[in-house]
This record gives sequence, structure tokens and C-alpha cells, in this order.
Amino acid sequence: MNNNGFLTVKDIAEIFQISTQAVYEWMKDKRLKFYQVTNTKRIRPEDLLQYLKDRGNSDYAMKEFKHDIEFYLMEKALREAKTPEEIKSLQEKDPKMFNDVMMNSKSHLPGSIIGYEKGKNDDPFKTDPLKDFEESEEAKKYINEAENQEERAKRFAEVKNYKEGKCDKPWGKK
Repeated sequence: MNNNGFLTVKDIAEIFQISTQAVYEWMKDKRLKFYQVTNTKRIRPEDLLQYLKDRGNSDYAMKEFKHDIEFYLMEKALREAKTPEEIKSLQEKDPKMFNDVMMNSKSHLPGSIIGYEKGKNDDPFKTDPLKDFEESEEAKKYINEAENQEERAKRFAEVKNYKEGKCDKPWGKK
């Protein structure tokens, strides 16, 4: 993950479904600790959690906030992963959160990587980087034929790399 576990203002806005302006207000009043990196403000997850705790949130709410932040960071790292090795490393780092993200229907990962079920979701490739890929049907089939989540993640990375011209077509090999 290229942000070393830090959150951006946009990340926090996405996690809590609030405006970026609200997050900037928290920082403006020095209620939320942040770090300035060039022209970008970065927030450590633990500083965000401390801010939320200081606002009087219950222990239950804090547990949910922590899960939401960790979920978001894992999901973001999976979207940014370029190789099967990077995906496997994320799985080994936090197997429970990895599985939560892979199996959660609210995830923003492409449907094929989380187990798309017809009739339960919209087209899983709406947010997929393979959406306009002319071989997307073959790619979806290749990914969905995986026997488990780890293999599905590996196949997704292979298809993504193929689309980007980094390797040969991974399906149809003999």
C-alpha cells in the first residue's frame, strides 16, 4: 500500500460517508491530528480513532469504527495489489480482515473477486478496471472458475496484469 497505512481526507470521507469539508473542519480546529505531506494531509488511523473516542462515542461504536477503518484499508490495499504475491502477503498479514473484505457484499472490489451471485448484486464489473476490456467475459469466467478465494484473488491479479500488458493471457493455456 503506497500510503503506509495513513488515511487521506478523501479516505475518511468515504469511510464515514461524509463530506471532505467536514473532515477538514475537524483538522482546522486541531481536534483531529494530521501530518502534512507535501500538499496532502495524512491521518493515522489511531489518531482518527482517538478523535472519535474524544467525541464521546460508545465502546461499541468505537469497535465498529475500528473495523470500518481496517476494512477500508484492506480493501484499498487489495485494489492496489499488482501481483498474486502482494495479495497473499495481505492475506497472511490479517487473514480475518482479508476474508471479511473478500466475502463482504458491500465491498467495492469487483464482484468476481468477492464471489458474485446473480440476482443479488448489480453487474459486478461496473466498478471493475476490466469493465471496458473486450475480453472481460472470458476473464470473468476464468476468475469465477477458481476453487477458493485465494485462487480467485490470484486469478484476478493475473487478469489485471494481462490487461495492463504485463503478462500473457492467463486463461486458455494448455
